[in-house]
Amino acid sequence: MALMPEYAPFVALAFLGTGFLTVVGLLAAAITWWTTWRFFSKWILAAVALLLVGYACVLLAASATSRQIVLGLGQNKYFCEIDCHLAYSVSGVETVKSIGDGNNVVTARGIFYIVTVKTWFDPATISPHRGYGPLSPNPRELRLVDLSGGEYPVSESGMAALEKKAGPQTPITEPLRPGESYLTRFVFDVPAGAKNPRLLLSDMRSDTLTGLLIGHELSPFHQKIYFSLTASASSVGGFL
Repeated sequence: MALMPEYAPFVALAFLGTGFLTVVGLLAAAITWWTTWRFFSKWILAAVALLLVGYACVLLAASATSRQIVLGLGQNKYFCEIDCHLAYSVSGVETVKSIGDGNNVVTARGIFYIVTVKTWFDPATISPHRGYGPLSPNPRELRLVDLSGGEYPVSESGMAALEKKAGPQTPITEPLRPGESYLTRFVFDVPAGAKNPRLLLSDMRSDTLTGLLIGHELSPFHQKIYFSLTASASSVGGFL
């Protein structure tokens, strides 16, 4: 199973087209205001406002009808800039109390979850004319989220201990060519009482423009797509 975003090129075109028409409309309104055509400026501004309201309504409607999804081990979640080339999956999960040997042991405050993430450039998503050039993934944000909403970022001390023991991990932004993949292990320190933690791998929340894309999981009120850390997973039913 793979989860591919729907209508990604059209979503990007809708965002870019709305932005372009907004800028053109505002410029036209400013120009007409200082000419004998001043009367038309208010109608142009009204049209721009209607365009933005319409876009906002579609954005919120897409969020309102979204559903929370939980992917199982090995199932792919695709990310799109314009084309949806990159797929991510969880290929393994370990839980340990401490990491390291001898004097280099680091102990978790709760439980260390060591999650192995696979990054794959799906060759089936490119055209024959694209070529074999590398693609640099955008930065991603990873955190575990439990059923109560508690969030747990990557543990810096846990990652340092893991790299001392097992060597440097491949950065999740390492360029790939079509068909290539790599594995990266991430360490999370989760309280012992946390219920059913799941991995949320997403675009960076600091990228505010991403949240303005229709149907994007970071758009306002949109439900998220998680990775289960157990062998099975299912969608959470109902419109949320």
